[in-house]
Amino acid sequence: MDDGVSRMKMMDCVELKEEAEIEGMTAEEGHSHSEDDHDHDGDAHDEDTENHEEDAHANDEDEHNEDEHGQVLEYDEHVWTSPVNAAAITTAIGEKMAELDPAHAETYRANAADYTEKLMALDKEFGDFFDTVSNKTMVFGDRFPLRYFADEYGINCYAAFPGCSTQTEPSAATIAFLTEKVKEEGLKTVYYIEFSNHLVADSIAEATGAKTALFHSCHNVSKAEMDAGATYLTLMEGNLETLKTTMK
Repeated sequence: MDDGVSRMKMMDCVELKEEAEIEGMTAEEGHSHSEDDHDHDGDAHDEDTENHEEDAHANDEDEHNEDEHGQVLEYDEHVWTSPVNAAAITTAIGEKMAELDPAHAETYRANAADYTEKLMALDKEFGDFFDTVSNKTMVFGDRFPLRYFADEYGINCYAAFPGCSTQTEPSAATIAFLTEKVKEEGLKTVYYIEFSNHLVADSIAEATGAKTALFHSCHNVSKAEMDAGATYLTLMEGNLETLKTTMK
């Protein structure tokens, strides 16, 4: 039924990647890429939350396609974690708004161009930073919704769960693998994402002598963050500052 509302999907604006299945991860129980069953309903949070720039994201959930063998491919919907993707999405939004409201088309395009310029400057900052890093390895004692970010900058990532997992307790094998990876790579930090209880990251850090640090996926923000004026740019700039103090 047409409700008169125009919609667009962020996932239609960029090249999609399958959800990462990284060595050592605890697989989702009963999960396979032939099943259409992933969601975020099982995420338990104790904080007041607000979805950040997620109106379009709500339509990106459960995005699937079939490969040539008829097997369902499950794409990672966290496309915005790459600033380059965020720039492409911004441009697409500007064009869509211009199409819907031609009288103000140039304003939409100008605003989109201004924000895109800031996003590409952010991309350059990340790129310049990672050019100085000898070991581009990150371990997440948490879910991993950051494939697009990792691929953008050539980072080797290991994590406890896939990005859309609803699990909170990794297997003993996963804990052992990630602990050994931290030791093997000589890492000083184990990362967790927003709204995590970071118990897994804490456990790995305790076993290895590493510290823990938040890396924001920009999927959700707290009410306090919203009230403080958090934006994609401020959150990602915060991530960059975190990396500068934890990967050097």
